[in-house]
Amino acid sequence: MEFKFLDKNGKETLIVKRLTYNTYTLKGKENTQLSNISLQTDAIGVMEYKKNFNLYTQLEYERELSTNTRIEYTVLDLLISANFNLNKVNTGNLNEDNKRDSIGKHQLSMAVEFISKGLDLSSPIKVDK
Repeated sequence: MEFKFLDKNGKETLIVKRLTYNTYTLKGKENTQLSNISLQTDAIGVMEYKKNFNLYTQLEYERELSTNTRIEYTVLDLLISANFNLNKVNTGNLNEDNKRDSIGKHQLSMAVEFISKGLDLSSPIKVDK
């Protein structure tokens, strides 16, 4: 079994091969900070290298990247949300319908305010939720 460790930028830096149940070889990739590493170790040694050099498995890196990625909310998104809240099908619950109407009106007024300030529909905005 073989797997690779990635650095904080997502670049492969270390190749780990499992030889036996508790024996692994570590080999640094060329042109990386760990290019001079070539050794045999146990599972604890692998985890120490991972911790000391802030390395990630592919799955850990993707999770870290997805939690740190922020989705930009644009003026167009705000208008679409306002349209949805204003043109919904009535639920029959007066309180719920009134809440959606007031939210939609507020979103629409925010969008008009952003547009009057000169923002395009694709301009990112910060909206407190």
